[in-house]
Amino acid sequence: MARIGFDLDGCLVHFTRTFQAYVLGKYPEMAEHIPDVNAEAETWDWFLAWPDWDRDRFCIEMDIASSRKELFWIGEPYDPDLKQKIQKLRKQGHTIHVITHRFSERSSDATHQWVNHEMGWVNSITLSKDKTVVPCDYFLEDNADNVYVLRENGTRAFLINRAYNLGLVPAEWSVNTLDDFILRIEDETSST
Repeated sequence: MARIGFDLDGCLVHFTRTFQAYVLGKYPEMAEHIPDVNAEAETWDWFLAWPDWDRDRFCIEMDIASSRKELFWIGEPYDPDLKQKIQKLRKQGHTIHVITHRFSERSSDATHQWVNHEMGWVNSITLSKDKTVVPCDYFLEDNADNVYVLRENGTRAFLINRAYNLGLVPAEWSVNTLDDFILRIEDETSST
């Protein structure tokens, strides 16, 4: 069976929605810059459009939010049946690996709790910018650069289509939903 890897933020979790809700709760004056908390990000660095925000402030706010259990501890899955679908893959004999780029110790505890609650038992959870640190046969990712690196290293990586990453990989390397990704795996592994 296959080793299947998953990124979290922007891939399985509505990160933008969760972070924007945190920002609006802490900084109500940001409402004019975040008119719809449920809107998906249109660009990779969507927060740079906010006044006085840069990558450093974004990272600091993520760390503060995580320490207050307002980010990474919570977050709505894109797929409401995420846990059932992940556990079905496990029952089919696949191993499940979460490799996500979260950068602080506070993020680690939160990530483990979220994964256990929303995905159920998985084989490993790794916080790393380098998605190749855990060898996988398949990988679902929202960062096109990571898809290319994973494929260069022999992983059948797929980009989940989001507004900020459309057209960045060949069409056959992209999927629209978790179900599309699972179908690719089932089609390819059922013949082996």
